[in-house]
Amino acid sequence: MQTFSFPYYTAKNSLSADDFTIKAQSGPLIKREFPAGNLQHFYRFSNNQYEALYATYNDETGKTKKIQLFSNLGESQFADMIAYLEKKYPQSSLNHLPVAEALKTMHVANPNKWVPIVVFVLLSVSMSIFFYPMLRHYFDKGQAQTTAETFSPAGLSTRNISISGYLLDVGVKETITSSKSSSSHSSTYIPMVGESWKEGDPIKVILGFPSLSGSGFDEVIKQTEFKGVVRDIWWEGISSDNLDFLKEKYNLSFPETPVLIEVTDTYENDGFIIWVWGGTMIFILVLVIIVSVKMNRK
Repeated sequence: MQTFSFPYYTAKNSLSADDFTIKAQSGPLIKREFPAGNLQHFYRFSNNQYEALYATYNDETGKTKKIQLFSNLGESQFADMIAYLEKKYPQSSLNHLPVAEALKTMHVANPNKWVPIVVFVLLSVSMSIFFYPMLRHYFDKGQAQTTAETFSPAGLSTRNISISGYLLDVGVKETITSSKSSSSHSSTYIPMVGESWKEGDPIKVILGFPSLSGSGFDEVIKQTEFKGVVRDIWWEGISSDNLDFLKEKYNLSFPETPVLIEVTDTYENDGFIIWVWGGTMIFILVLVIIVSVKMNRK
């Protein structure tokens, strides 16, 4: 029995064959074994990224099964395997046919057509997941009023809220600087409490103010009502470092995860994201179309 082994990225694929049996293995888990006489067709597919052997055979019940063995470009044992199959089973070879006709005969989808679609779907889903919190806020058109005393995220049908309470005369400022543009933006986080709060009681609400100066801090702590959006979707919220600073510096007590409310002065938040998300989807689509056209020209 002759064995041909070839890698595809980190996976090792192989095919073993003699006059009686053909064995194919794709990676460590996918294995196929069948009588050599049950081989129906095989075809060598290649593009500028990889090569592949597509084959069909009949199993013991008579059903048609498919084999796909991928290889990095230029692997000598992959070429030797194709040469062996051509010599041993010439009646099963479809290598003389155009790629579309060969794959159609085996009822195999043309990778040059479905791979770009899969890539587009995967990239689109990945980017949508990345933008998901902001998309949720954008499509949230509700509004509600609450107080720091009675506030509970579970009791609200929207994250767009107006909240009343008292700001403590303490806070922490966080500045984020872009390594590429050297630009920076800052946020100031200030705890909010209800009228009955006393020192040592846990604080469950923290307000976030963008670009708040020293004089601005003095002004906002005089106010008792603020409009903004609850930031509690997935990775949103105040960082553990900022929370630890407030605990250690001012001896404040918090529940395990206090809720962050970003003060935006509006019930309509993250309006920009629909343009960013839409532009990203269009960019991915154009990129995939360009790659698809180039793949189908080869």
